[in-house]
Amino acid sequence: SGGDYAATDMVRLAADLREIATQVKQRFPASRIVIIGQSEGGLTAVKAAEMGAPVDYLVLQGAALVPFGETLEFQRTRAAKPFLEG
Repeated sequence: SGGDYAATDMVRLAADLREIATQVKQRFPASRIVIIGQSEGGLTAVKAAEMGAPVDYLVLQGAALVPFGETLEFQRTRAAKPFLEG
């Protein structure tokens, strides 16, 4: 994609997910919104809901069990490091 990997984190992903859910709800107001997240996607889904995504149901599989801030710190300091240094 043309996105900036270095500038993307879980907060940005959750905000994007919230925006997508908001647009779907505006276009189909009678529809129920279900967000399915696996692993880190589960944590992102929860964060999107916390940020106000109009979600009716969350389906989480193997969602991360560490606090959101710790996951962000791990992403910034270790997980993304090889991609950002390359």
